[in-house]
Parts: sequence; C-alpha cells; structure tokens
Amino acid sequence: MAEPAEKRRTVEEFLAWDDGTDRRYELVGGEVVEIPLQPEAHGAIMATIGALLRQPRTTLSGPDPRRGRAV
Repeated sequence: MAEPAEKRRTVEEFLAWDDGTDRRYELVGGEVVEIPLQPEAHGAIMATIGALLRQPRTTLSGPDPRRGRAV
C-alpha cells in the first residue's frame, strides 16, 4: 500500500514548523526535504580552502608582467 503524500507547505508554515530534532531541512516546491549531514572531513576541507582563499596572492602565480611584481 502506498504511503499518503505529505501536505505541501507554504514558506510561512515551513518557517513556523519544528520537528523537535536538530536535523536541517529545506523547502522545495512546497515539500520539506531533509538536508543530509556533511561528514566532518568536508567541514575541515572547506575551512582549509576558505583560509587559503583569504591569504594574499603572492606565492601562487609568480610575477605579474604588467606590474613587475607578484600578484
């Protein structure tokens, strides 16, 4: 037997809704969709990439021929 379809929600209903857990959800076309948890390694990789992107670009590409210095 098929399970009954979940009621579609409005944005207002979704924002007011709380399932009582620490799970994360998004609203897609009126349907509540659980956002899967990312593994810890994913967070560590993203933090490292973010830190690298915030560093000055002095050692990544060598001298800039237009300016005569590293960029």
